Amino acid sequence: MRIRHILWPLLGLLSISSPALANVKQAQQEAQSGLSHSAQQQNTIDHLEDERSQLYFELSALNRQISQLETYNAHLQTMVEDQQQTLKAQVQKQQEIAELKRALVPLMYEMLSTLDQFYQQDVPFLPDERRQRMASLQQMMARSDVSDGEKLRRILQAYNIELEYGQTISQYAGDLNIDQNKLRVVYTRVGRIALLAHVADMSKAWWFDGNSWQPLSRDGIESIQILSAQLERRGLPQMVALPLMEASHD
Repeated sequence: MRIRHILWPLLGLLSISSPALANVKQAQQEAQSGLSHSAQQQNTIDHLEDERSQLYFELSALNRQISQLETYNAHLQTMVEDQQQTLKAQVQKQQEIAELKRALVPLMYEMLSTLDQFYQQDVPFLPDERRQRMASLQQMMARSDVSDGEKLRRILQAYNIELEYGQTISQYAGDLNIDQNKLRVVYTRVGRIALLAHVADMSKAWWFDGNSWQPLSRDGIESIQILSAQLERRGLPQMVALPLMEASHD
């Protein structure tokens, strides 16, 4: 009977504790579930943070690329503007060259005409050489295989040669018609101020007065001999008296 009295309280206690244990177990399960949910949320947050960081780095890299592209585009724009200016300058230069070429051809013909007139009015020295030079220049103007620049160079060269004639002294052999007789003589040219001629033995000499040949006195012949010696470097430089030419009359 005593055992029965003890079991009944125990059975009552067990009957009371079963619901409480169930509640504890449920609480534990809920807590575990909450922890699992919290862990999932934390994982989600960590994943989102990783994605945000990745996006930040990608955005930063993209911004750097954009900045580099903007710098490069600005550089290209500067180059394009410079090329446009260069092209514009070249086009303008080509137009100027074309205009110069159009003006150059008439100018060269005018220079040749002036040179030809000068030959006809100038002192009659080296007539064959100068006529040949003039004929060569005139023929050159019709040649398509000679550039305009080369034509101009040769014309200017002819002008320079004529300029040098006025600053030099020279002698050369040639023919001279005197009293309808052709004589072989030696010409002495002193710039453009005196043109003399004498036979080889110095027995006769003449000077050009601007219109015709006149006999030269013995003193004039001696002046020619002095000039000849100086040109051949056989004598010391000295002053000589020469008959000067007068202006030619048309």
